[in-house]
Amino acid sequence: MAAEVQHLDMIRFNDPYWWLAALVVVGLLVFTYSYYRRTIPPLKKPWRIGLGVTRSLAVLLLFFALAETLLSLSPEVADPPVAVGLLDASTSMFEDGGKINSFARARELWKNVSRRLPPEVRAVRLFVAESLLVEGAIPDSGGRATALGNALTSLIRYYESQNLSSVFLFSDGNNNLGVDPVDAAGDLGVPVITVGMGRPDTGLAPTIISVNVDEVVLANRPFSIRVGASARRRGTLRLRLLRGTEKIGEKAVEISAARQRVETSFETAVSSAGIHNFRVEPSAIPDAGRSFFVKALKEKTRVLLFGFRPDWEFSFLRRALEKIPSLELVPVLQGPGGKTLLENPPLGVEEWIPYDVVILAGPDERWLKSVWTPIARRMTRSGKGVMLLLGENTFSRSASGLPYPLDFIKNSPTWKRGEFPLSVDGRFIRHPLLRLEENPDESRRVFESFPPFAGIWDITALPEKATAPLLFRPRDPDLPDNRPIPLVWTYRKGGGKALVINGGPLWRWSFNSSVEPDGVDYYQRFLSFAVRWLTVTEDLEKQRVDADKEVYASSEPIRLRGHLYDDGYRFLSRAAVVARVWPDSASESTDSATIFLPPGGGDFYEAVLTGLRPGLYQFAGQAVIDTDTLSMAGGKLKIEVVGLEKSSVGLDELKMRSIAAESGGRYYHESEPIAVLDSLTFMSRTYMIHREIEIWNQPWILIAFLVLLTGEWFFRKRRQLL
Repeated sequence: MAAEVQHLDMIRFNDPYWWLAALVVVGLLVFTYSYYRRTIPPLKKPWRIGLGVTRSLAVLLLFFALAETLLSLSPEVADPPVAVGLLDASTSMFEDGGKINSFARARELWKNVSRRLPPEVRAVRLFVAESLLVEGAIPDSGGRATALGNALTSLIRYYESQNLSSVFLFSDGNNNLGVDPVDAAGDLGVPVITVGMGRPDTGLAPTIISVNVDEVVLANRPFSIRVGASARRRGTLRLRLLRGTEKIGEKAVEISAARQRVETSFETAVSSAGIHNFRVEPSAIPDAGRSFFVKALKEKTRVLLFGFRPDWEFSFLRRALEKIPSLELVPVLQGPGGKTLLENPPLGVEEWIPYDVVILAGPDERWLKSVWTPIARRMTRSGKGVMLLLGENTFSRSASGLPYPLDFIKNSPTWKRGEFPLSVDGRFIRHPLLRLEENPDESRRVFESFPPFAGIWDITALPEKATAPLLFRPRDPDLPDNRPIPLVWTYRKGGGKALVINGGPLWRWSFNSSVEPDGVDYYQRFLSFAVRWLTVTEDLEKQRVDADKEVYASSEPIRLRGHLYDDGYRFLSRAAVVARVWPDSASESTDSATIFLPPGGGDFYEAVLTGLRPGLYQFAGQAVIDTDTLSMAGGKLKIEVVGLEKSSVGLDELKMRSIAAESGGRYYHESEPIAVLDSLTFMSRTYMIHREIEIWNQPWILIAFLVLLTGEWFFRKRRQLL
């Protein structure tokens, strides 16, 4: 504990009229002296002096109270030096094959070191595994990871106000989680004396650094899985790829230098669409592998882009859609005089049906009525998606009788020119079209920063099943009823879904650099989300359960989050939501669980699930609103025994030496005496703390004042001086 030596700086008075109180006190002291100089009846001199002192003390206490006296102190505080013994309590320290494991030997070593420290040094013992463990019960089993760098960083935070003088780290050096311990040791500011536990590892000690899969994977089509790996020593590293428990490939890569990163890839395929479980692992140490999921599509989404003039809108649409890897784009351009450019357009109605989405860029009213009408009926029945960009020539004076998705328009609207900025309708902020960013407020900022439309149609009334997440809020009294004009709306009819863009130009969104931090192309992202929404038959975005990860370590908590929205993507907060987790295969001897998801801190329901055994699981949800029961889509997750501690089975002397060198400490093996203790300097840290004590506000002032006056009065009464 810190020792204090008090230094009195000064006594000052907070009351600006303290001098008046001082004059009164001086007068009272003079009166007291003259009163007790001679008394009737006479008292002996010792009694007169005692009574005079008693009254004088009471008068001084009264002065302290009236003058609001402050006592200023500057104690000198001495913090003793602190030496921390940081003991690695991970699994690798408990499994070295000896009769006494490395962790037990590290405890004995630290006990001996702490006894040799100077008596003024405060010795603190801490443990580290996947996190820093404070002083307390000694672990009887190892943690599932080693985070030496995180532990050293935590020491900076825990002991920044104390006199940390040195750190003694007892570990095998197998750091496998968190920040680099060498960098953390350099930032610590005190020497780290590292003590290597165990025998040096003579194996490769491989590590899987990264696994990357093609962005779009199609069933029955080959795709690549790219693996980044490293090893502590040179040699041949054999990696194998598994789908489930089936081995489907093996590769050998050469590590030519210690800790060199190497890349290799596996070519494989899946026979069906859906989510498939894969794992890549070193053949020698399977526990050092990494699991991951691959989502395979049945086929690419076929998109027909039909343009009616060779303008910038068509050009930018084509360029952006071609960059989306999940799309198979067919561009058709109708030039002057009806001449077809680029690809040949579909001729009969049936030739339009193979396309999942049709994008019409600026059609005129005549083409819509003569060509599109029968196609629209067929596509609606087939559940296809339509994206329509309204152009300046889309409507004429005879706009009635238009086909889907403009079949609700009865009177011809008017084309308006000017500046028409976008505004997000807050009721539909969760709509999939608006999720340019995870944060809804950030998405709103992006949309409202887009360049305004230069021309729109003054359409203010939409059908009942339409949703308009993006609006123009006019201030023009000439517009009908001065109501908001939808700039982007969605419309459902039959099994089909439509997205309408009212005006433009849309292509200007791609040039707005103010909304493209980190190179994000929001124009392309919007088109990608639009096509995705048009092709999802059942809108799973509205009713779903998500897990915060795909692969979990055993005993790691699983956070499940339920999303429930109405047709306008407004959050439904009155539901009772339940999530169910069950084994992916009936042959797996794993658990099932059902958990209630209460409302979370936002527009979601959330709960944490623990206690499931390792295995592959599916999950889904169910919501009850009043008397209605809604199914909620889910997914897959995997729980596995993490083998981080088994990827290295010996002492990493290079890591331990680097930690010591970076911090100005020294490295020792556990078999060597720690001679550095004789050269370490442990000094107490002294500093001054300024304090002020309000004497006038202390309860003892009043108590002492009353005791002194009462004592004087009692004595005077006994001596008949009253």
